[in-house]
Amino acid sequence: MLNKVEREVFRVFEEKEIELEHVDSQFPNLQIFKINYENGDPMGFAVLTLAQGCMVNGCIVERDKLNGEFEEFTFLTIYNLSGVIEHIRILDYNSEYGYEIASVAWLRQFFHKPGVKFTLGDNIDAISGATVTVKSLISTVNTQQIILDSLVGEQ
Repeated sequence: MLNKVEREVFRVFEEKEIELEHVDSQFPNLQIFKINYENGDPMGFAVLTLAQGCMVNGCIVERDKLNGEFEEFTFLTIYNLSGVIEHIRILDYNSEYGYEIASVAWLRQFFHKPGVKFTLGDNIDAISGATVTVKSLISTVNTQQIILDSLVGEQ
C-alpha cells in the first residue's frame, strides 16, 4: 500500500525526490506521513485511512444504528503544508455498494477548502445508493482535519 501512497504523492506534488516520514498516531485506522523534500524541508502530509462503509451484504441500515460487521475501504488524503486538502483518492474499495465515492469529480468537493467542516447536503453532495459510505468518508475526513490542525500547529 505504501507504493500507492508514494505514487499519489508524486503525482499530486509533481516532485520526484520526496521522502515520506511516518508520524506516530494514536488512531489505529490512520497512518500519517509527513511529506518532505529530499533535503528534509516539509511539503505536506499524507493520511492513509481504513474506513467503514456499508454493512456486509448491503447498505440498508446506517452503521451508527446497528452493531455488526462492516465492509472497509482504504483512502488516501493528501494535505499541503497548511493542512488544506490537495487530493483524495480511494485506493481500495471492494463493496458492490457505494463505489461511486471513488469518482474523482465527486471527491473534488473536498479540495482546497481551508478550515471547512464538511457536511452532507451543505458543502458535500449526496450520492444516491452510497449514503452510508459518503457519511463515513465525510466523518473520517473531518476527524483527519482535527488531527492535521494539531500537526500543522507544531510546524
